[in-house]
Amino acid sequence: MRAWSRDVKKRLPRPITTAFRHKTAQRRTWRVNLGAMSAICALCFSQVPQGIAGPLPMLDAESRQQWQAVGRVNGAGFRNTSGCSGTLVAPDLVLTAAHCVTSDGRLWSERHFLAGWFRGEFTAHRVSKDIQIHPLYALTTGAPKFAYDIAMIRLLEPIERALLPPVDLLPRNAVSGSTGLLLGYQNTRPHALSGAAGCPRKPLRASKWVIYGCEVISGTSGGAVMVETQTGWKLGAVIVARQGAAGEALAVPVNDWIRDAVKEAQKREDLRK
Repeated sequence: MRAWSRDVKKRLPRPITTAFRHKTAQRRTWRVNLGAMSAICALCFSQVPQGIAGPLPMLDAESRQQWQAVGRVNGAGFRNTSGCSGTLVAPDLVLTAAHCVTSDGRLWSERHFLAGWFRGEFTAHRVSKDIQIHPLYALTTGAPKFAYDIAMIRLLEPIERALLPPVDLLPRNAVSGSTGLLLGYQNTRPHALSGAAGCPRKPLRASKWVIYGCEVISGTSGGAVMVETQTGWKLGAVIVARQGAAGEALAVPVNDWIRDAVKEAQKREDLRK
């Protein structure tokens, strides 16, 4: 722990997002021609890669279908090559990183969530109604700030469960497991979901974040760390930064602030019925 602390003083974990580009929103879906699809399929993986070295690889079609609740978080427009990732945790709520929705300490006025985004196609597109960041994010500096680098985007219109079920949170007392499945949209490949399973979990003593031993790069901020349990996959943490020379993922585990926000969203859903 002491050695890691000294390393933090030399090089703090770095947020893995770049500035958003502001463009006029495009309100149409682009179609991918068959030739392009053939080229894409030639690069597909037969399953979610295990224990990879280097940045997260692109998922194959079957894996993308399973994780459509993970999407891109953009400014205006669909063509952005810089942005963040986010995960649908309730019909009208997206979990992402706080630095993805702020600039110089101020909230962005509007974000777009594109669920299941893949080369111009998407399962659902919604605009933000309200954005909330963890209350301690703006009050904390240095390395401890990463523990609060989380935000909730409330959507103007809910995404119906029949269209896209949200992911479930890891229960408070559940075992996190020794590995995680990392998912996100990297800015080197912003129009396709990337991911890797079997990323070793490296908890840190007296810390409110955790390291996962797979490399992440810009754009993966706000991405999901999924944990396999006896009752299926659950969201265990949110990717917020990369740490050290290897660029390993630094993630904030699901906490009470996240759980409380999801409970409030469930109340809103009940009122809509």
